Amino acid sequence: MEKKFEKFVFTIRGDNMFKRFFYLINGFRIVMDFIIIVGSFVLAYLIRFYTPWLGVGELSLNLQEYSVVLLFVVPINILGYKIFGLYDSLRTKKFALQMRNIFLVNLISLGFVFIYLFLSKTVNYSRLLVVAFFVITYCITVVVHFIVKKSLNRLRIRDRNLRHVVVVGAGNLGEEYAAKILAHQEYGYEISAFFDDDTKLKGTKLHGTAVVGGIDGLESYLKENFIDLLVIALPNYSTENMNKVINIAELYGVKSQIIPNYYSILPAKPRMDDIDGIPLLHTRFVPLDNWVNKVIKRTFDIFFSALGLIALSPFLLITAIIVKLTSPGPIVYKQVRVGYNRKEFNMFKFRSMKYVKDAKPGWTTENDDRKTKFGEFMRRNNVDELLQLFNVFKGDMTLVGPRPEQPAFVKQFMYEIPKYMIKHHVKPGITGWAQINGWRGDTSIEERIKCDIYYIENWSFGFDIKIMMRTVFKGKTNAY
Repeated sequence: MEKKFEKFVFTIRGDNMFKRFFYLINGFRIVMDFIIIVGSFVLAYLIRFYTPWLGVGELSLNLQEYSVVLLFVVPINILGYKIFGLYDSLRTKKFALQMRNIFLVNLISLGFVFIYLFLSKTVNYSRLLVVAFFVITYCITVVVHFIVKKSLNRLRIRDRNLRHVVVVGAGNLGEEYAAKILAHQEYGYEISAFFDDDTKLKGTKLHGTAVVGGIDGLESYLKENFIDLLVIALPNYSTENMNKVINIAELYGVKSQIIPNYYSILPAKPRMDDIDGIPLLHTRFVPLDNWVNKVIKRTFDIFFSALGLIALSPFLLITAIIVKLTSPGPIVYKQVRVGYNRKEFNMFKFRSMKYVKDAKPGWTTENDDRKTKFGEFMRRNNVDELLQLFNVFKGDMTLVGPRPEQPAFVKQFMYEIPKYMIKHHVKPGITGWAQINGWRGDTSIEERIKCDIYYIENWSFGFDIKIMMRTVFKGKTNAY
């Protein structure tokens, strides 16, 4: 009895030690963010009024009067970081998600500052100072959070701040999980033991970790060893064993997770709904279903499509004139394509082919004799696609997304290509992940859809920027 009590005390102490480290790191993050916000404001103030970088500004208010905005910027940012999960455990989270969340919190904070300045009618407050403050805050916060994340990763690689894991199930699921853990030492997970009722596996090792025994031995193991996490990697039909394992884990206060045997058909980030206590698991995760992400993407589309149309208007006019002079027929070619939610729309292009009334839908080949001479030049340099900026501005398309297809091909591919229709969960784009990877025109539809699904499930604002930059500098877009 005394040994059990001592072991229980050891478990509580070990758990408390981990929690103390977690709270220490979070306390450090909060103090660090406070210093960054205040320091960034002082730096922006000095740059605005004591350097020529933002123009010579008239110092109408002193530093104390200017810094009044910090009274609500600091709590909004700290609280926002907490709400957006920046103070949670980030060991398995992608840093791109942190960057996005930091940007959103700072954007919200910036909005509050301008609302305050408007309501308080503070006309002599430098708006350039405000913008510089938030740009500096964002950049420094991202850099410092990146350094903290990398520093913690190095600690874990050196066997510090580890979380000890027991895996129940030494079959394919358990083995694959162990392989992932071994491949990502920066996550800081160490598998202490496997348990499986298959007697043939007892004493064997999976990726260097022993299969200790059957599930009946799990309870005694948890009594004698401190464990942070218990991972259940059992087949779906082992419901009774799952319940047994969960009950044992909860008895000793060990957190547990289940790897669903059907995870291969689920998205990387499954989302849950609830209907009166019945959990519903979404089979497809689409970040652009989130209204915040939609607003960010749509705002970006409107701004840059409008900017592009204005900047390119002389070039578009010249192109239109050349199309008209070099080939009889209309200047603009409108083709029906299938877009968001399977709705059809007219996609605009400069006509690059000889005009044929009631032409049947078909793909253009490399040596297609239907192309005009100027049309071939346009298609080779993607000039004919520029009119799709109008589609983006209208809202039928987006700058980055899966390429839209003609209805006839959609009806064909939806039965021939697995998961083809998933591409219609988001708006179609002028360029996309598939196109910059070479899957365009008369190439593999299967590979193109794989790229489209990857983009849909892994969308981020930074991902869009990456695709646009590669499109501009490498020149790979669609060719059909």
